[in-house]
Amino acid sequence: MHKTRQIISVAIAASLSLFSTSVVFAQDEEGETAQSDEQIEVIITTGTRRLDRTSADSMSPIDVIGSEEITRQAGTEIDDILRTSVPSYQVGSHPIDDASTLVRPAKLRSLAPDQALVLVNGIRRHRSAVIAFVTDALTPGAQGPDLSVIPGSALKHVEVLRDGASAIYGSDAIAGVLNFHLKDDNDGGSFVVRSGESFEGDGGMVRASGNIGLPLGDTGFVNLTAEYFDQDESIRTTQRNDVSWLIEKRQAVGRSTDGLGPDTQIWGQPFIRDSVNLWFNSGYELDNGVELFSFGNYSEREVEGGFFFRNPDTRNGVFARGGIRLVGAITPEAYDTNACEKYRLPPSGPGSSEAAIAADFANLDAIAADPACFSFNELFPNGFTPRFGGNIEDFSMAFGVRGDATENLHFDVKYYRGENLQQFFIFNTVNAARGPEQPAGYYHRPGDYRQEENSVHADFLLETNPTFLNAPLYIGFGGEWRREAFEVVAGDFHSWVHSDPSQRTQIENLLLLQGFTPASNGFSGFTPSQEGIWTRDNSSVYVDLESDLTDRWTLGVAARYENYDDFGATTEHRIAASYDVSNRTSLRATMSTGFRAPTPGQSNVRNVSTIFELSLMDLVEVGLVPPTDPVAALKGGLPLAPERSNNVTIGVNVDTGDRVLTVDAFFIKVYDRITNSAQFQLTQEEVTLLLNQGLAGVNAGSQVRYYTNGWETNTRGLEIVSSGDFNIGLPGSTDLTIAATVMDNQVTGRDPTLVDDQRTYNLQHLLPQTRITATLNHYWNDLRFMTRISYWGAWSILELGANWPDEYAASTLLDAEVSYALPQTGIDVVLGVSNITDNYPEEYPYGATSSGQLYHEYSPYGFLGGFAYGQISYSFD
Repeated sequence: MHKTRQIISVAIAASLSLFSTSVVFAQDEEGETAQSDEQIEVIITTGTRRLDRTSADSMSPIDVIGSEEITRQAGTEIDDILRTSVPSYQVGSHPIDDASTLVRPAKLRSLAPDQALVLVNGIRRHRSAVIAFVTDALTPGAQGPDLSVIPGSALKHVEVLRDGASAIYGSDAIAGVLNFHLKDDNDGGSFVVRSGESFEGDGGMVRASGNIGLPLGDTGFVNLTAEYFDQDESIRTTQRNDVSWLIEKRQAVGRSTDGLGPDTQIWGQPFIRDSVNLWFNSGYELDNGVELFSFGNYSEREVEGGFFFRNPDTRNGVFARGGIRLVGAITPEAYDTNACEKYRLPPSGPGSSEAAIAADFANLDAIAADPACFSFNELFPNGFTPRFGGNIEDFSMAFGVRGDATENLHFDVKYYRGENLQQFFIFNTVNAARGPEQPAGYYHRPGDYRQEENSVHADFLLETNPTFLNAPLYIGFGGEWRREAFEVVAGDFHSWVHSDPSQRTQIENLLLLQGFTPASNGFSGFTPSQEGIWTRDNSSVYVDLESDLTDRWTLGVAARYENYDDFGATTEHRIAASYDVSNRTSLRATMSTGFRAPTPGQSNVRNVSTIFELSLMDLVEVGLVPPTDPVAALKGGLPLAPERSNNVTIGVNVDTGDRVLTVDAFFIKVYDRITNSAQFQLTQEEVTLLLNQGLAGVNAGSQVRYYTNGWETNTRGLEIVSSGDFNIGLPGSTDLTIAATVMDNQVTGRDPTLVDDQRTYNLQHLLPQTRITATLNHYWNDLRFMTRISYWGAWSILELGANWPDEYAASTLLDAEVSYALPQTGIDVVLGVSNITDNYPEEYPYGATSSGQLYHEYSPYGFLGGFAYGQISYSFD
């Protein structure tokens, strides 16, 4: 705690020092100004119903990120851009995390991805169909929106409300709200091409985008954006010891080592192929001032990454069983006579003599020559590494009408529909129970997840002038109806095993009896019995009051009633206030309650994932079942309940005109927080029950878990943002932004039988407590120079099965960029380097002995190293 106080004191002192220095020396030597769109006050629509609020006089902390700041960031996805601009926003890499690789889970104020609400043009955006099965301690079970489909070139600005707002917007707004405003220009446009590559020569990317504004009649607009993105894989691995032994073993007797080496196990960013994002935003004003509007998107992409290596000597259920070669009889006669028993021998291990190694390979040759017996060593003599990914489609459409019904009554009525489809694939893997009957290319389609949401919104703002107030009273009120559906579509025939034994092939029945595992290895296919659509309806009404009580005091009060057809009703409230101490300084505070409704997907999904358990030094199949499943009920499972929260934020805002300084302290208490349960070992009876339910991929030795309202947490922190002009004594003009965050997560209540010590430790220590980013932009004639320093505090993690945590030191990264605007051409050329010092986290201590990762996958700033990029843009009026 003493260290935290020191960090807070240093951060505040640095911000105040820079703030005061800039006030004294803000005058430009040459009298030049380089006013960007970030320096212009933007009327905000997030966190208030009023139509005259800016971030400077908001009662809650709001970051407004303009289009210029968005387009000149080094990051390639909007997640990375927000991480740079918003002090408490964090997103990681997640290279081998099942579906989390397809849609990276992001966190605001150290909470889960689906505890922050996402809006586009003020309308709630639909969720991704991805549910985070295998992920870090903060995001298990999370099902948040996919932000990667939103191109920066489509955005006018982004408003990030760092405060609880469930009483205003409903479910999910516990940590805050992200509101993406699309461009609404009716003329002009831009074309941008960016390309880059890591210092290691991998991870190359190319991004091309275009935006154009067109008139629609005399009073309307249509703004169109198209973006194409492609990204290569990066590899940051160390050669596993077991792979080294496999190479040595084969070289000793002159066998092929094809496919064995440092890249056998791949850790790094995935391939992203043919990512296409198409957006439109339109509006048309009628003669009476009423506006018709519509916006939407269509996006698609393919994501592909690596899985864990399957060792040809030890991988249980495929190559071995209990340390013995797994050899299957594939004819009834051979099974009845136990004819393959003679081949079931222990493989030669490290330190074996050349004679023992030769005998081992002679045994494998004999298996291959015997038509009645089968081993996967015949198909994969050097093992295999599955490749996993998905084809993702995303669609949304909104339309509505807004305007003034009377002089004092504004209305906004709209309809929204959104869909997200995740079509999973896995290849270079097997359904072990099918033996030699594998699909072409060992390619499996495990099935699809689809999320669909429909909503109708009616919002009204009434401006009144009651006699007991000296200022207008703004009364916001309205309602919302929403239907949410989650669908599971079965995979192809080879990705799962029939739950009905009478439908299995002869080989399938025989190999299942002998210990070969069913389903596509690594990510099990969804069976027809798992198919289904689960829906939920909810409706809500709200009232939101706001007024300037005096010239200095502003007060806001909001309440919302929401009713769900699956778990009932809830009422949330919020009170917010601000006080102008002077013309330059104001105080602000909010108190609110919040909630997040469990999604139909979280309550009903089934899945089998393969994870690496350090204590076993091996892969383990972990099944996920609904909390109401009979097996879950035996392990303590109960229907999911809503997460609930209490939020408090207190802050100060100082605005001199040249610089703005905000300091906000917050406290968030979350009750009944949803997470994975502990992993329970399955008995043979439970395995049979799950197989008969159609959950493919489990066997004796597998484990099971479910989602549960397993813990209570406290999250508290301090956020500091200082931005504006800053004089560095050079010709031209300079702006400097400093964003600092100090946060602390604590688990204050849990059921130890459901939430273990390992995940409790990781929730409290996985993210750095301290993060500071300083970005300086200097403008001189047609040149711009950018330097960014980002500090990431120390963090630690307790691995599954480990006896003590691994600690990782703090790190500082440096980015630099220079751009030149060719005079009178509209062309801008940018050259930049992200992480110019090629800084990496400390190496993962178990890389060679276990999973092969060179750096920990949950490094808060990734592990790509230095990255160089160039960009050419053309803007026209």
